Formats: sequence, structure tokens, C-alpha cells
Amino acid sequence: QQKNMEAIGASGQLMMEGMQAIAQRQAEMFQQMMAGFMGNAAPAANAGEMEERSVEALRTMMLNGLELQKMAEKLNGAAMAPIMKRVKETMAEQKAAKG
Repeated sequence: QQKNMEAIGASGQLMMEGMQAIAQRQAEMFQQMMAGFMGNAAPAANAGEMEERSVEALRTMMLNGLELQKMAEKLNGAAMAPIMKRVKETMAEQKAAKG
């Protein structure tokens, strides 16, 4: 039981650290977005420029979303690793006890 609790604790710790990293990255992205808006405070000269700014903003949001998704996927795998390792160990222990 002790080893199981240690694996759960390690998983929780990894999850907490990962979520903090994701939240920090989101905050950085927001700051960059706001700085970009402030840097583009001047009104668009024409419809073409407005469209260009909109397309670039959308592109940046999509790339940011993909980056956050990859971070979350990596976090999920890392957080599950201690638990999966413990499951394998438990199975091996049970097999050894039977055999």
C-alpha cells in the first residue's frame, strides 16, 4: 500500500507542477497578445490591413492553442508514468507470489 500511495503522490506532484507550467505559459501568451494589441493601437489604414491583422491574430491564437494542447498531452503522460510503473510492479509481485 505504501508504494501505491507514493506512486499516487508522485503523479499528483507532477500534475501540479505541469498545471502550473501551463498556467504560466497561458499568462505569458496573454501578455504577448496584449502587448501586440497595444503595439497595433493605430487604426488599420484600410480593409486589407485590418484583414491582415485579423488573420495574424487568429494564426497566433491557433498556434498558442496547439502549444498548450501539446503541453497538456505531455503532462498527462508524465503524470501517469508513476502509476503505470506501480501497476506493472504490482502485477509482477502478484505473479511472483503465485509462481
